[in-house]
Amino acid sequence: MLYRRKKKGFFYYFKALLYSAITGCALFCLYQQEGKKLGLFDADRILAQSVLQNKTFSAEVKEIEEAGIKAYLMEEHSNPIISIDFEFQNSGYAHDKKGKFGLAKIASSLIMDGAGIFDDKALLDLMEENGIKIGFNASKDSFSGSLITPKANFKTAQSLLKQIMFSPRLPLKHLTITKAQMLKSLQLQKENPSSVLSLAFNEQIYGSHPYGRNPLGIKEDIESISKDDITEYLERTFAKQNLIIGIAGDISEDESKSFIKNIFGSMPEESAQELLEELEYASQGKEHHIEREMPQVIAVFSAKGTHRESPDFYPLYLANYILGESGLTSRLNKVLREDNGLTYGIFITLSNNASSAFISGNFSASAENYEKAKELLLSQWQKMAKEGVSSYELEKAKKSLIDSFNLRFADIEGLSAMLLAMQKYNLGLDFLQKRNDYIKNLTIKEVNEAAKKYYSATPDFVTIGPKRKEK
Repeated sequence: MLYRRKKKGFFYYFKALLYSAITGCALFCLYQQEGKKLGLFDADRILAQSVLQNKTFSAEVKEIEEAGIKAYLMEEHSNPIISIDFEFQNSGYAHDKKGKFGLAKIASSLIMDGAGIFDDKALLDLMEENGIKIGFNASKDSFSGSLITPKANFKTAQSLLKQIMFSPRLPLKHLTITKAQMLKSLQLQKENPSSVLSLAFNEQIYGSHPYGRNPLGIKEDIESISKDDITEYLERTFAKQNLIIGIAGDISEDESKSFIKNIFGSMPEESAQELLEELEYASQGKEHHIEREMPQVIAVFSAKGTHRESPDFYPLYLANYILGESGLTSRLNKVLREDNGLTYGIFITLSNNASSAFISGNFSASAENYEKAKELLLSQWQKMAKEGVSSYELEKAKKSLIDSFNLRFADIEGLSAMLLAMQKYNLGLDFLQKRNDYIKNLTIKEVNEAAKKYYSATPDFVTIGPKRKEK
């Protein structure tokens, strides 16, 4: 089956979370509660018994270079699988030129519809026959691709990837279909409360910054996009200057260099894409409400965060984990869900893009319970700023984050994606060995200083639901 990398970026998180947190969280909570009684679900037990719990990464991560292109490589020869992630930075939908909003998304979809001597069906059949997975995606900041293949079929996989990237057919019939699907999606956005909320959030928080755009584009631009536009976009995007690569699996350094030269070696050196301006944002406790007849109020909220490279990142990460990112065991879930029954769940995360960094979260509550839920949220938010975390909470959070870190690398795909992130955020070649030490060595003073710094500002809210009663 054709593989497509999951969507990333801020819009992805809010769309996914607002769908799942409202409907799925209730089922998950019930499953967790009842499952524990029946012995079906026990997160601590699963973690304790996992063979990955105390795994350390002994494999070396190498920085290799070929044809003027650098990449991170981790050789893992236990299984005959190769996984490669690559990303062209400063090329996502926020970089679409004026009059062509929606171009990056269309290109990421259409590029797989036939290449070289293969039409779309022949291409898909050949990939399936050889166990090859290739996919592309356009996020806010980047145009990314991925390749997963059995070692025995690596040569075939390279041939297909090269044809897809540099000889895409871009059939006009499929372009028409893709544009029609996007226009339909634009219409459906207006009918879905979660989508309406996500778009309103973008407009309120990002303003005129390119991040505030609709990720799908706008109707008039989508209708005008041509095959030549897509070809020009891909030529502008595919350049060595903005490329990062993560390679993991049953592949040697020489084979990796050969791959890089074969696929990317003939690309131009410099990219025509431009950097976006840094978004200046500080929450002020503002609230924007969208009236809609529906049984619940859905809320998203945000405050200023910090970038991944900042020395504040790990202290804030721990504080945020304790406040609202540790699932049903977080402070906010305990107060809002368990103690008061006001919501099925509330979640906060640190959201990082190239030009912005936020603390962002979401929850839903019935119309009559929303104000109480918000009041308790703000109370816990302010408590975190004033009092910070306790020693017990800190040690418990550290243990959870350290024990669970390696669980995300249960397959080779997770490793190549992490190698890409290590370059993207300048984490260093030894990040996999050092990450848990970054967590373990944090002091309560560092965490509480970060909590005071970032939770002292009242978050901004964007909500959708029934008309509010006058206070």
